Amino acid sequence: MGMGALAREEDRVGVAAPTCLAAVGRGLKDGIALDSFLLASQTQSLREKMEHIDSIITDSKKSPLLSEQSSGDKPSVSINHVDKESSSNNISSKDSDKESCRKQKEIDDMHGSIKPLVFGREEVRQDICNMLRAPSSIINKNYSVIGIHGISGSGKTTLARHVCDYEKKEGKHFSLIKFIQMSKTFSVHDIFREITGQDRKDLRSLHKELTENLQGRRFLLVLDDLWVDGNQKERDILLDALNAGDSGSRILVTSQKEDAAAALGAQKQISIPDMKDEDYLSLFMHHALHDAVDDDGKFGRIGRKIAEKLHRSPIAAVTVGKRLQKNKTINFWETTANLDVLNETMATRC
Repeated sequence: MGMGALAREEDRVGVAAPTCLAAVGRGLKDGIALDSFLLASQTQSLREKMEHIDSIITDSKKSPLLSEQSSGDKPSVSINHVDKESSSNNISSKDSDKESCRKQKEIDDMHGSIKPLVFGREEVRQDICNMLRAPSSIINKNYSVIGIHGISGSGKTTLARHVCDYEKKEGKHFSLIKFIQMSKTFSVHDIFREITGQDRKDLRSLHKELTENLQGRRFLLVLDDLWVDGNQKERDILLDALNAGDSGSRILVTSQKEDAAAALGAQKQISIPDMKDEDYLSLFMHHALHDAVDDDGKFGRIGRKIAEKLHRSPIAAVTVGKRLQKNKTINFWETTANLDVLNETMATRC
């Protein structure tokens, strides 16, 4: 199979295509605005269209549609309003927030362990695995860094998980494999705690434990959705500890821009590849039909027409597909395929 995307969302993807995102994020209600956008987008390259998705996603984070399904995005926990005049209520609220965070993390960890159905990722997965095994030219370091970059919803997280799943199954090259979903604020404390499984130790103790655990072990560490800012000291502390691993250890970074992996010293960078048409259609139809049977092929024909309007955006395939899955009638699919109400289709959940 060619290069494509994973069938879940995951990137836990849950956002729409450029047209749909415009409707969700900006509240467009009329088909005229949508058609105008599509007309303007016809002169853009696929890469430009996907970059446009990235800019719209930022404006549409508050959409219930996104908050329910977005994988590439980190789950949020609501914070209770606290009566500042009541210290007892304040303590109770903090305890409740901690418990909510703990439960959400448990759910995220369990959900992350579910193996997804893969569409057309074998070629790029094999390329990355070959890079992970290739000798490094870096002197005095037992690790090297590889970066995967692309816009939100383009499949970076699912690709990285696919690599990890393969390496765990293959089970010979790396003795330790760890996948960590990063927050937008880089924290060496959090990374150390994730790797060691220790929650209450101070930074120095965590550093010591990690370096001891990595001795003689070749590891693969995935830092998913990495953001960098002015935290060079923390990055230095992280890399110092990771250098305790055995020669041939690798750090795989996913990020929206190349500078994140470059900040960790990446020597190789991969831009997430566009999907092939048939792989994209398979991904879209998987979510649109799920386990339903398309005996006469009508859904398949209409689905292909809809998929062609989404410009091969993985995040759009999942969102629009899941919306269609809830109304598997020919009339609804045909109406959606006409595009003049595609924005309304996605806005019904908002």
